[in-house]
Amino acid sequence: MSTAGREAGRPLEARVEELLSALFEKDRTRLALLVEALREQRPRLVHLYRALLVPVAARLGNMWRDDSASFVDVTVASARLQFVVNELTAHVDLDPPRAALDRRVLLARPRGEAHTIGLAIVEACFRSAGWEACGGAVLEADSALFSELQSRSYSVLGLSVGSIAAAEGLAETIKAARKVSRNRAIKVCLGGAAVAGEPRLFAAMGADFLADDAMDAVVRAGQAVA
Repeated sequence: MSTAGREAGRPLEARVEELLSALFEKDRTRLALLVEALREQRPRLVHLYRALLVPVAARLGNMWRDDSASFVDVTVASARLQFVVNELTAHVDLDPPRAALDRRVLLARPRGEAHTIGLAIVEACFRSAGWEACGGAVLEADSALFSELQSRSYSVLGLSVGSIAAAEGLAETIKAARKVSRNRAIKVCLGGAAVAGEPRLFAAMGADFLADDAMDAVVRAGQAVA
């Protein structure tokens, strides 16, 4: 049996420290072995998200804020976590699709927002629920976002906000998005670490609903367009 095979039975909660440590190692061998073990484990997406990926992403965010690791090291580790998310969400057991075929969500980040790992997780969760998820970490809330809203009809616009600083001008962005949207009934969702930490601040910005996490965003989006 391979090393990955012997390790595949370990619970996800026990792997948080292991994954975090592997993300900072110069040699990517242990990270590759961990990803292989998680592939063999084939966890359900919701469990993978809540037990492993979110705790690790939160730890990286804390390291960035309290300077317990350098900006360069956290940036490299975050890029590697993005790779892990892409690899694992391509191999997990997806929940059965239950959304209508016309459900399409556009995901983006505010201008200047540097924290994008959460969007990759949100995108995977929407797709597992049967949604067509577009945009993501590469799409900023600027002219490119408005052009996309004009060119295609989206049921939901999701904006992920990782820091309070990135919230500046967000109310105006939401207002402009509604104005140009091809779908005049589009629903707007705000989520991310900043939203979870200061829900009252973001509740006044004109969104239809706030999401506590990625799975909550999927549930609330489904309810909003039902």
